[in-house]
Amino acid sequence: MKSLAPLSVVFAAAVFLNSCVRAPQYDVVLRNGQVCDGSGAACVAGGVAINPDTIAKVGDLGDARGKIERDVHGQVIAPGFLNGFQTGW
Repeated sequence: MKSLAPLSVVFAAAVFLNSCVRAPQYDVVLRNGQVCDGSGAACVAGGVAINPDTIAKVGDLGDARGKIERDVHGQVIAPGFLNGFQTGW
């Protein structure tokens, strides 16, 4: 009978690495856009994190994770404005 030690090491490593993966904090994360808040101030580089019915975070998102993540480099993000014609990603 062969030793199960190598298999147990592989299993332990897989469990450890799986525990290192962070679960998403938000439903949608939009990164690297130009955030314009409609106040008349200049747009700033940053992102927006969204949960089902709220804008959860605006600005530097750091390492925030989302179920859906999009790099919107070069595009304007205007939190609070709703596009009724957009129905999906």
